[in-house]
Amino acid sequence: MTDQAKYQLAIDNTVDFPVTLEIKSGRVTKTFNMRLTGRRLSVPEWNRFFGPNADNPSLTTADFLREHITDWRDQRLVVDDKGIQAPFSPEAFDILLSVVGAEMIIFIAYQKALFASDGDAGRRKNSQS
Repeated sequence: MTDQAKYQLAIDNTVDFPVTLEIKSGRVTKTFNMRLTGRRLSVPEWNRFFGPNADNPSLTTADFLREHITDWRDQRLVVDDKGIQAPFSPEAFDILLSVVGAEMIIFIAYQKALFASDGDAGRRKNSQS
């Protein structure tokens, strides 16, 4: 047994993160809060997409998100023909990504969820040392 097989991280293989989109609807700005779920990536996996030797340097941000976002909750922006919030599906997610700017907001929120952080309490503690 190798050391790598012997040890594992004590965290889930997914990340759940908040996304807030503020979108003009006529003269009114509407706020849509939701939570998305995405696959957790390791450093080698992240580098496969964004490192200097990326597997597919022409991969778009939207295509990356389509491959890695797996679910949503409390989403009220994408609705069906009866006005009922749509369950997550690749087609419904594409509708969300069709909003100008949503792709980058989602990507940045996903990236923040993936990257390790010492959190607010940790930053305060570290700044005191």
